[in-house]
Amino acid sequence: MKEVIKPFLKLIRQIVVNGVIFFGLIGLTFWFIFKDQDLNSVFDIISKAFLPFVILGLFFMAMYLTVEALNLRRLLNSLGENVSFKQAFKYVCICFFFSSVTPSATGGQPLEVYYMSKDGISTAHATLCVLLMTAGIEFAVVTLGIFGGLFAQEQIHGPMFILYTYGVIINTITFLFLTICIFWTGGVKNILGTIFTFLYNRGIKKAKVWEEKTMSGLDKYNDSSKYIKTHMKEFGLTMLRGIVQMSCLYLVPFAVMMALGIKGHNIFEVYVLQATLFVSTSGIPLPGAIGASESAFLSLYTVIFPAEILSSAMLLNRGISFYLIVLFTMAVVLINVVVTKRKEHKLKERSENKE
Repeated sequence: MKEVIKPFLKLIRQIVVNGVIFFGLIGLTFWFIFKDQDLNSVFDIISKAFLPFVILGLFFMAMYLTVEALNLRRLLNSLGENVSFKQAFKYVCICFFFSSVTPSATGGQPLEVYYMSKDGISTAHATLCVLLMTAGIEFAVVTLGIFGGLFAQEQIHGPMFILYTYGVIINTITFLFLTICIFWTGGVKNILGTIFTFLYNRGIKKAKVWEEKTMSGLDKYNDSSKYIKTHMKEFGLTMLRGIVQMSCLYLVPFAVMMALGIKGHNIFEVYVLQATLFVSTSGIPLPGAIGASESAFLSLYTVIFPAEILSSAMLLNRGISFYLIVLFTMAVVLINVVVTKRKEHKLKERSENKE
């Protein structure tokens, strides 16, 4: 039983540490936004939201996760891995949760690859698929963000203009970097080789060991990336699926608008505002861009929501598109750890009994 409980407790400790930072940031954000407002009034407006449209918002988020899972499953299967939708959905939830609670979303993809590897999926295949999907999302964020910015120019001014410009630049650089990693493995090896040599010459002896392990991994990864180089259609489809996935997320504020009974605005107006908001805040090095996303919503959506319900709209939107999904994916992570460790423990017991 200890074999099951020990890793579970270790994960719980990691979640608690990240959770303290995560909820601390949420607490500071809420205090800053709501310090001069009547919270009873804010929650009273949310409680009167039209439930079918709240459910529609949750449906959009379910589709967001589903599209990503289908995309991941298709890519892995195309590389010869036999992955079910249930498995792919689990990996997507793991990625979403750890991306949400770590700065700059740095924890999601590595842990997604780790759990895929634990399930017997080639690390090279897992890495390639994660890079492709991340590139697809970055492509969508930049493309839709620039498109949205063209139609939301009146809202992009002052600090928002700086945030928007920063977001477009950071996400574009990230997309280009990922594309280079996918298609120019030789160049990446040369760059990393130069860095490791520099570190070794500066007295860091472990740099040679790091270089050997990294280059070995890149050699295996290179074999997998050759598939994409000869199947450019798959790369293009991944970019398009990224647009579909992000579009599901960008439709959540429309459901919020309808739930709060706002008239006079259409789905396109809300879509371009959310595309603008996301590209502006996704590069912020805070877990889930907490604080920046809420503030940007209050700045951009003044053209949609009246001042008296703007804070309620922001809270409902973030609740549907982020806070609730973080809790859901955390539950998936914890269940996965318990189930996996129980299976490992049973296999170990059977092995010991045979001996």
